Amino acid sequence: MKFLVAALIVAVASAAVNPPPAPEKPISFNYNSQGSDWGGVCKTGQAQSPVNIDSTKTVCVRHGEEAARAHRIDFHYADNVANTTLIHTGNTLKVKGDLGYVTIGGCNPCNGQEYRVKQFHFHTPSEHTIDTQGNKTGAYAMELHIMHQKVGSTGLNDIVAVAILFYVQPDGGFPNGFLDNINWNNLPKAKGQKTALTGGVNLRKLDEATKKAEYYTYKGSLTTPPCTESVTYFVMKTPLGITQAQLDTVQTLFQKNAAFAKGNGNARVVQPLNNRQITWYRRRH
Repeated sequence: MKFLVAALIVAVASAAVNPPPAPEKPISFNYNSQGSDWGGVCKTGQAQSPVNIDSTKTVCVRHGEEAARAHRIDFHYADNVANTTLIHTGNTLKVKGDLGYVTIGGCNPCNGQEYRVKQFHFHTPSEHTIDTQGNKTGAYAMELHIMHQKVGSTGLNDIVAVAILFYVQPDGGFPNGFLDNINWNNLPKAKGQKTALTGGVNLRKLDEATKKAEYYTYKGSLTTPPCTESVTYFVMKTPLGITQAQLDTVQTLFQKNAAFAKGNGNARVVQPLNNRQITWYRRRH
């Protein structure tokens, strides 16, 4: 009994000396200078994101080759996940939820090597650019980031980001089904506002970009403060089409809103590659 009492006293004293960490507060930042004025690792880091992807300088690997295995990503997304909410954070539109997972390296079975979806959010215009040269910007109308974290990891460690680019269909085209699925016509208009997604979230509606996909992959960072350099990016090579009306809906909140970042949108400027390798994962034809 004395031993138990002593142990209890030690445990209580230890808890008093080492209280549990307080929950992290969101970092305040803005896009008034498109991120060029952010400090800390955002300014000093050598593996920052986003980047311009020069496809002529990528290292090409092909599906099925041993050299490609380490760069392989497989998608295991859930369909029609209910009880989710679209949130206006003040800097983006975000959806959180257990929406499935990806695996890296072609593992089977993976035994804990899954990277589960934590959230997804949008940037307009796109943050990553493809083959920017001279007056050609290489930017797309919008970019979706699906953020994953390795099972068992904590904090901002072991992040995988799947980036999907969107373009406006020149002939008008059809509304993008994934955006329609998340109540795109009823977006929250101001910071803190939320919209319940009554139809359920289905990331499989992105299969055109992700299924049997080619992509670019590289080591980078979060594109918002604290800009932690713990992210592996998979930038899907096939962009998805949206209508001009769908783009206008989100641009009204960010890129075409003079009250938000002087109308610059919510995209960080492209960062130096600094001798990092970008791998182009190709499919055999």
